[in-house]
Amino acid sequence: MNYTEKYKIGVIKQFEKELNKCEIIYNPNTKGIWFINRETKYWYLEYKIETNYLWWRYEYFNRIKKLFAMPDEVFNKLISEWVENKLNGK
Repeated sequence: MNYTEKYKIGVIKQFEKELNKCEIIYNPNTKGIWFINRETKYWYLEYKIETNYLWWRYEYFNRIKKLFAMPDEVFNKLISEWVENKLNGK
């Protein structure tokens, strides 16, 4: 299946809608950047600076991936690009 830019934008809008209460926080102990909702104490993403590795909460993102019926390769690239844009202020 070919995922158009319009389709990918729909996924990004879903991220934005559901993660709008997240704060982006640097943790010097783990040397990671966290996307976390302080009210619910729920983390969604952690970007490890030293290893350039992105962790995400499987239960949450797998639900979105299934909702949009995206294969891992497409979804992983999309979420990585979204995080990079967020961290770069785009």
